[in-house]
Amino acid sequence: MERLSLWIFANRRRRGAAGQVATRLGFVARDPRVDRRTHGDPALLAARRMTTFIDDDRGYLTWVAQHPGGFVLNTARKPAPEYLILHRASCSTITGSPARGQYWTRDLIKHCSEHRAELRGFARVEGGGEAQDCGTCQP
Repeated sequence: MERLSLWIFANRRRRGAAGQVATRLGFVARDPRVDRRTHGDPALLAARRMTTFIDDDRGYLTWVAQHPGGFVLNTARKPAPEYLILHRASCSTITGSPARGQYWTRDLIKHCSEHRAELRGFARVEGGGEAQDCGTCQP
């Protein structure tokens, strides 16, 4: 059986006096059957970047506005298999005004990527389950 390993890249940055934090995570699957030169390509690595928004509604809303074709994985602060919902960035249930409360990224956090497969992989690895598709936007 071939071994598949997952590489996680993290780069944290702080914003504002309130201590808002956004984390960029990139997942790159390493498959020994695939030519390693493909995985070493900086353009490929840069394209595979996931941004996580925690206590940063402004950053999150800016990201979805700039990436209308992207995807958002909505999770609890500590991702768990019970709540891993995948949305299109343009979904009305995760943009505009929050349906419950005042904040988008306080109780639930948002993992954002241009690549649906990257978020599904994150859900499996970090959330311990499969991401469920949003019933409204059907990503």
